[in-house]
Amino acid sequence: MMPSDVLLDQLAEECSELIHAVIKLRRAKEGRTPVSEEGAEAMVKEELADVQLCLTIFLMKQSVGYVADVQTVMEEKEKRWIERLNRY
Repeated sequence: MMPSDVLLDQLAEECSELIHAVIKLRRAKEGRTPVSEEGAEAMVKEELADVQLCLTIFLMKQSVGYVADVQTVMEEKEKRWIERLNRY
């Protein structure tokens, strides 16, 4: 089943807002924004929740095979992340 345009638009918007919140947090940590680090962290948490909710709804509307494919890709990427992190 293809996701609806409305759901895709919402997911894209929430991802964009998360990107902006993460950039704001980075700036707050360096003192380059009037937003406090705690305020910026709160923004990241809110946007993470929004993205997670959209992803959950998105995946609920997909086929079992689609979700399984996503899980397989996640497992492969997790292995690579662990390898990278162990280098440092």
